[in-house]
Amino acid sequence: MDRLHAELARRDPAAAAAILPTDARRTVRALEVVELTGQPFAASAPRIGAPRWDTVIVGLDCQTTILDERLARRTDLMFDQGLVEEVRTLLRNGLREGVTASRALGYAQVIAALDAGAGADMMRAAREQTYLGTRRYVRRQRSWFRRDHRVHWLDAGVASSPDRARLVDDAVRLWRHVT
Repeated sequence: MDRLHAELARRDPAAAAAILPTDARRTVRALEVVELTGQPFAASAPRIGAPRWDTVIVGLDCQTTILDERLARRTDLMFDQGLVEEVRTLLRNGLREGVTASRALGYAQVIAALDAGAGADMMRAAREQTYLGTRRYVRRQRSWFRRDHRVHWLDAGVASSPDRARLVDDAVRLWRHVT
């Protein structure tokens, strides 16, 4: 990791100064941006100030209990549709050599279970840990987006078609108000 951060310091000193040497994910991302664009990492960052286009940011919100149920179903679906086999295949193709992909939610938990013997109990634990990790991540995202004063929140927990139509109408009304 020290070598990667040193390379970043050589190629983009401003990014290296802003990113901790222990933050592998951001270090690798900054190096990727520099390599792919030839520009400093900061050049790809969003500009603060007046937006480039007339836009509105709409956030869809729902009750935490509903969101948790959806996360549980999504986690089950990931495992039921072959997450474990996907990770096995990726491991055979060098997944561990990457700095960030092997740490992704779901992948990291399955890798740990496979390393521990891949028994049924370990896979159940991996599934549960994937759900809990995703739930924590979603809570951090919600907290982060709630602090963004530009986001207009709409209730996505509506059940009926007329309510869904109202949700779309509300989003369009917000857009027209901003532009």
